Amino acid sequence: MSIVIKSKRCYLRKLSVNDDLNNYLYWMQTPSNNPFILSATLSYDLNQLKNFINTCNNRSDVNLFGIFTNMDDVHIGNIKFDEINLLKKSATFGILIGDKNFRGKGFAKEAIIASVLWLKDNYDIETIKLGVDHKNISALNLYLKLGFKIIDKTKTGGYIMEAEVRELSNI
Repeated sequence: MSIVIKSKRCYLRKLSVNDDLNNYLYWMQTPSNNPFILSATLSYDLNQLKNFINTCNNRSDVNLFGIFTNMDDVHIGNIKFDEINLLKKSATFGILIGDKNFRGKGFAKEAIIASVLWLKDNYDIETIKLGVDHKNISALNLYLKLGFKIIDKTKTGGYIMEAEVRELSNI
């Protein structure tokens, strides 16, 4: 598989059902490891995970990328852009740094900036939205630092945030 998006310490590429999905499956099967990821509270097996990847890869308005370290190709997380709307020049995204050893070390920030710039260059996206759990203080602080603004609350008390891509590209 070819590298799609590069940053200083990691790269992102489309996930495939042919990838080694053991780490990803572990993240999804261990909700205590990812308390803020709603889909990690569901019961996943390998076939369901592969179906999810295939569904994402077959949709024109979705890009699902694995985040891998440059040094040793460790799969540390994923980022998914969906609801990519070319007319409104907008998209929604979610990120998971599933490997606890890589949290709080700037990998999420790197992956977000690199992938959002890629999305802008390849889809002319101007606005990005995301949802975040109100208890996920580190993610909330990162998004605020990147230029996201709270625009609404979710039914569960979380936040809907939005940023202009041009603001993110100034970081």
